[in-house]
Amino acid sequence: MKGLLKADFYTLYKSKLTLILLGICIGLPLITVFMYLGIKVLIESKILSDSGLEGLTLFTGRTIMFSNFALSSNVGLFIPIFAGILTVSDIRNGTVRSKVLLGESRQKIYFSHLTVSTVFCVVMSLVSFAILTLGSALFFEYGAEWNAEEVGNFFRCLIIGLLAFVYAASLSVFFSLVTKSMPLTIVLTVLTCIGLGIVSSLSSLIPDDRFKYLFYLIPTYASTTVASTGMISTEAFWFGLASFLVFIAGHTVAGIILFKKSDLK
Repeated sequence: MKGLLKADFYTLYKSKLTLILLGICIGLPLITVFMYLGIKVLIESKILSDSGLEGLTLFTGRTIMFSNFALSSNVGLFIPIFAGILTVSDIRNGTVRSKVLLGESRQKIYFSHLTVSTVFCVVMSLVSFAILTLGSALFFEYGAEWNAEEVGNFFRCLIIGLLAFVYAASLSVFFSLVTKSMPLTIVLTVLTCIGLGIVSSLSSLIPDDRFKYLFYLIPTYASTTVASTGMISTEAFWFGLASFLVFIAGHTVAGIILFKKSDLK
């Protein structure tokens, strides 16, 4: 296992795709910050002030920084796509087949790719989050009083946000090693991330709280809440945590079973 991890991390380190995604994870947050800054300046301009819209608050530093964890847009969509491409590339160039011929078990190969993809997704998401956080701190008000309650909310949001990218990593590895197709991996990853994001957002259209527990079962419901509001309740946090862990485990077990039964050409 140690040898597999070393080889997979080396491949990740040497890949040009890693640098490309790093550029995206730096560039897109910068564009986002300056876009919001432009909107802020526009809102505070004399024209809008004369229209009686002065003091209008459409966003805060908190909502901007936690928007990083939306898997259906911006870096949240790019990161799992790149993770899937890197994994499926190992299959297309014969690296995975060579590992099997050398006696490595498919289960270890799967876990190695899952570990590397998880580190890849989490680190890239943290890079983007750090830039959004810095930009938000420089140009925007946080949007809440920084007290013990808000500290708890901050870390709940951060944990759920990072778990969303662990989930995304498990999803990309599952599609990559099961389909062994780059186009299918990309399409399925995009459709799943966007589809789950849309379904998770539907909760705001249903006022009846009796249905909220159904949405808690959706793995990305908690992270969508974090990305759109910058807040998450303790109850939603624990349900989100459990949902993510169950789906990550489910993808991993199903992926290993299907990968063991598949042919490597």
